[in-house]
Amino acid sequence: MQDVFGRKPYLTFLRGKSSPDLVRGEARDGTPIPLEKGRPTCSAYAPGTEADRMLAAAEGLKRTQILVILGAGNPQCFGATRTLLPGQICVVVDHRLALGALYIEESALDSHPFPELEDYLRTPGCHAFFGAESQVSLEHYLEGLPAENFQGIRFLKHRASVDRAPDFYADLEIRMRAILQSRMSDLLTRFEFEPLWLRNTLLNSMHASGPDQPGNLHFWQDRFAGTASALLVSAGPSLTETIPWIQKNKDQFFILACDTALKPLLRAGIRPHGVHILDAQKQTMLHFQGEELGDLIIFADLVCHPSLPIHLRPGGWIFSSTARLIFRPDGSTEELRTPGTDQLEQLCGPQGRLQSGGSVATSAFDLLRFLGFRTIYFAGQDLAWTNRQLHALGTHHYERWNNMVSRKLSLETINERVVQKRDLIPVQSVDGRELSGDFILSLYRSWFEQSIEALRDEDPVQCINLSRGGAFIHGMQNLRLADPDAMPLPTTAIEPGVNEKSKTYDSADYRNVLLNAYGATVSEEKDAIRRALQQIYDQVAGLSANSGNSRARAEQLWQEYPDLRALIRKTEVYISRNQEKLSEDRSNDVYERNLKKTLREFLQFASRYISNTN
Repeated sequence: MQDVFGRKPYLTFLRGKSSPDLVRGEARDGTPIPLEKGRPTCSAYAPGTEADRMLAAAEGLKRTQILVILGAGNPQCFGATRTLLPGQICVVVDHRLALGALYIEESALDSHPFPELEDYLRTPGCHAFFGAESQVSLEHYLEGLPAENFQGIRFLKHRASVDRAPDFYADLEIRMRAILQSRMSDLLTRFEFEPLWLRNTLLNSMHASGPDQPGNLHFWQDRFAGTASALLVSAGPSLTETIPWIQKNKDQFFILACDTALKPLLRAGIRPHGVHILDAQKQTMLHFQGEELGDLIIFADLVCHPSLPIHLRPGGWIFSSTARLIFRPDGSTEELRTPGTDQLEQLCGPQGRLQSGGSVATSAFDLLRFLGFRTIYFAGQDLAWTNRQLHALGTHHYERWNNMVSRKLSLETINERVVQKRDLIPVQSVDGRELSGDFILSLYRSWFEQSIEALRDEDPVQCINLSRGGAFIHGMQNLRLADPDAMPLPTTAIEPGVNEKSKTYDSADYRNVLLNAYGATVSEEKDAIRRALQQIYDQVAGLSANSGNSRARAEQLWQEYPDLRALIRKTEVYISRNQEKLSEDRSNDVYERNLKKTLREFLQFASRYISNTN
């Protein structure tokens, strides 16, 4: 079994976890089976027949469907490998840690009483998880699966095992479905936006800078460690009620606003120290339109629309990229980066990377941690349709809607039409009542909860929710729920000498530190970056202009510039998922047609920026 432990190290913790309540016995037909407190954990007459009946439901599964077997009391269920297609994924889960230990210990014997288990674990894509202690490993495995390789999930239940812990398996099924739905949502998002992220990231390399310059997030890592608290402001409906509290206590925080929350803060006379941008579309400009930004710093993901760094004039720009850390079953990790990041870093050097759950606020939370804050307050983080609204008053959405109001169309009607376009689901509010949420907002909430839980031991962050409305977020303390006028919690300062960057800043100090860093900012390398981008543009244009065998020539271009494959990845995944149905001629036709379309769109957009950016 040593070779199995090498490829699936999460099984090693089963060693030495056996229990006297679980031993190996025999069924009436002589088949080895586990006995739990003297009673068989599966059929005592014909466990093979029982397993065959259960596995019969797996017949007809597609290669891209995941098979999950709930309950491993019958060792014959590991014979599922006989029904799997090459490359298909199968996961067996059981609530008993000691059962997994028994299987592992017995498999190490010379008699090999459970050969099906050994064959199963040696099969690529087949995994087994035992006990509640293995759930983190299971979740990491599911989150690390390439979503383009699966189209669904099928659960089979070993009834004798499931009946011993029904709540465990019911909760497990819900969690697994939620993770895979999240992965599919992430895949669809990437399909929709990867070409846009790629083009924006490449074009924004003309505004990026090296890690020793203030325009690079690396320059600011832990710069504010040991200082006072940070306040992250989102634009949820509860922000309207929270703004008076922020006005009263604003000098006690480093204030970072999500882009949607900027206008409501400025209308209330609150000037944040920074604003965070994540969205890649040009509509982001609406959050800043008509506002004076000279004393603000814009923290922007490199996927932001390239027109923003050209037209907006804040006190400074600090760029970063998004990366998602994936945990592999073999214990390794992989960083999933935004397309274009690797190419940009070849031109500009390493960029600071942030984890993101998909929303501006999730990235902004990781940004504050990157800056060194360990006490973070949240305002307007509703993650629900509080009072059947999605945004606080004063956002650009209301500015736009106000222009649509007429005698026949009220503001309330406009808002209600927006609500009715979403599939609402009930969620628990901060005060214990029920309010409306939706699937996307629940994904964001789950990201916060999982992040806070993961940070609890390795890098504790105190998270304090100021909102008196919105969804309840596990791991956050609700400060103002009982007392709307509650004062900020005292911050435990780091003693001088423990951290050389430790210092007590007030609101003005934060602003001065940020703005003064830009006094000597220079950018001598823009011409070299522009020439490199022009070379990429010319090669893409050459591929677009020449007809015939473009698929082979595209592969050559992808090898030279791997990030450019994002332009055609959606089509490649479609062909891979439907390879049984597509002939070679049809596959080539689909590829050529979509390649021509995506190259044309890329060139039309990029041509407006590469040669005209100063």
